[in-house]
Amino acid sequence: MEESLENFESTALTFSDVDAKANTFFQTFDIKEHKIHDALYGFEDSVLTEIIALLNACKLPKIYHSYKDVLREKLTQALELEPNDLIIFVEGGIYIKLFFKLETNDEESAERRACGIEPETLEAYKHQFFPNDEYKQNIFGLLHCVIEETLSFRKITPAHFKRIFIPTLVNTVEIVVISQTPLEDLKTIRGFTFYLLRELFDDLMLHIAQDILFHFSNGDKKAIEFLSAFSVHETIDTNGNRHKPNPILDESNHAWNITTIRSTMLQHKKAKQALYDKKKCSYHYEKETRNTKVRSKKKFYKSSMFCKMSHKR
Repeated sequence: MEESLENFESTALTFSDVDAKANTFFQTFDIKEHKIHDALYGFEDSVLTEIIALLNACKLPKIYHSYKDVLREKLTQALELEPNDLIIFVEGGIYIKLFFKLETNDEESAERRACGIEPETLEAYKHQFFPNDEYKQNIFGLLHCVIEETLSFRKITPAHFKRIFIPTLVNTVEIVVISQTPLEDLKTIRGFTFYLLRELFDDLMLHIAQDILFHFSNGDKKAIEFLSAFSVHETIDTNGNRHKPNPILDESNHAWNITTIRSTMLQHKKAKQALYDKKKCSYHYEKETRNTKVRSKKKFYKSSMFCKMSHKR
């Protein structure tokens, strides 16, 4: 980029100015220089230092939550990414994961979950490449970034969430598999990814749910709006459109909606408060008991000293 940031310090930046500079930059941006694998690219955010600085220095249109949304849009356009591809902003860098599809035949369909790879082989990979289960911490570290951006209830609708959450989780795990193992064959990468994802899936979904429920319990309007879309009955929106029942099902196949969720959370809060009050009361009781014992010892000591003094007299 020919012009440096200093040239803009004395002028008021507008988004259109920065947008034009960003477009120029990404027209010449060579993603091939940052190739990790055919399906994965990664680079330090220092590559985009000036663009990021300019975006942070101007007022963004309301459709963007932060400079990351602008960069995601520019990268998607410049690289012609597909809906199931993933861009993750991590600390100090950016990953671009391309979602790939595998061709399957009838013989593999029975073992589709593992892409036909024997579980013993996949388990051996896990012990070989992650002897201390490092993949768990790495996957959950990326999931935190995904929840803030790609799967954020503030940015997408429940319908969009349902469409992309599986490809997003697959991409997230594949970033770890590709970047931290020597595996290169797409079929092997996908099979190992499915193996790890199947192991962690419930915990990953629980982590996502806890984030939404945390904000829901604190009265966050976006979280309430997001959960309101999940209903056990047919609903009609403000435009008169009918929507089929869309409940949240737990592991016992019980249906949940915003009413039952709110009721359960209120009960949970009351139970936690009761437990807190009980512990607090118990603490004060124990403290008072200790103080009483101390006072009793002091009285006994003083009484004993008085008796000794009286005896000497």
